Formats: sequence, C-alpha cells, structure tokens
Amino acid sequence: PKTVDASWSTEQFTYNGQNQYPTATYAGIGFTYKTEESSKNVGTYTISIESIDNTNYVISETSKSHTYSISPLTANFSWGFNSNKTNATNVTYDGTTRTVSAYVSNIKSGDVVKIKYNVSAFDIKNAGTYQFTVIGLENDNYTFDPSRSDTSKEIKISPRTISLSWGFNGLTTDARNFTYDGIKRTVTAYVSNAIG
Repeated sequence: PKTVDASWSTEQFTYNGQNQYPTATYAGIGFTYKTEESSKNVGTYTISIESIDNTNYVISETSKSHTYSISPLTANFSWGFNSNKTNATNVTYDGTTRTVSAYVSNIKSGDVVKIKYNVSAFDIKNAGTYQFTVIGLENDNYTFDPSRSDTSKEIKISPRTISLSWGFNGLTTDARNFTYDGIKRTVTAYVSNAIG
C-alpha cells in the first residue's frame, strides 16, 4: 500500500452547544475515526483515523492523528427590567421599582450562564443615572468582549414633571377669584399627579 498524508479540515472550532469534530481528506478516500467521547465543551481534543476504505493506501503516522480545540463563544448581551430580556430603557419616574438584568442573547439551548456585574444592587426606582457593567461570566464555554457597547448599560430615570392644582383652606381645587366676603382663606398649591 502507498503511504499518504491526510489533510484535516480545521484545528479550531467555536463553541456551539454541539459536539464538533474535524474531518480528514485524501483523494476521495473514506475514513473511519476514533474520537473523544464528547468534544462539545471548550478545550483541546484529539481525533484519529482508525481505518480507511481503500486498501491501496496507508495513512502516515504523522497525519493519522489530529489535535483540535474549541474556543469560547463570545456572548451578546441584551438588557431588561423585571425578567423582560429586552426592555431596559430610559424612563420617567413613576414610582415603580425595576430590577435590571443582562441576558446572553445568543445562549445555546440548555445552557446556563451566570453573569457577574460591577454592582451588587440591581433595583432602581428614584430619579438618577444608573450604570451596570458585565465583569465576568460563570460558564467556561462563553467569553465576552469588555470593549463592546452591549457589555454596559446606562439607565436614566428622569424626574416626573408635576402638575399643580390650587385650593383654599385645605381644598385642592377651589382656588378662584371671588368677591370680598370677610372670610379668611389660606391658599395652597397641591401636586395633582403625585405618585403614591
């Protein structure tokens, strides 16, 4: 038999939640492989040619085995309020407490990725500017690029513009022009659209 060198398809994969293996080729010959039991997660693996379907050839020892690796998937992030994964946006104060969270939008089925943040408090309610940043992931199959804009989220809660009503003597809406009648009236303004 003629000794030949097989060519391997790749040395590098990106994690996709599935088992991934390279393949060998030489002049249309079919190969049977010996593989790792699983090559799904990030890591380095070895695959070997176990047999070929043409007895006129023998695969050289130097190309019979092949080392390849699986790299982490770069996470894409979306941000949301109260378990909604995409609705985190600037709002006007309305008395509502909102819990801010980031989500890995390209997570693979069945995976769990715990996200680490630059803060420990995620509930926002009062007017102000709040900054949240992803600083780590607890799943070796995923990584993130801290230079990308989706790794951080700034949320502004704007003050509520008040509406006023005016009243006499504790009434909230009856302040009006009148003719002198000897009655002392105390004029007070009231916020008619206050929350709570």
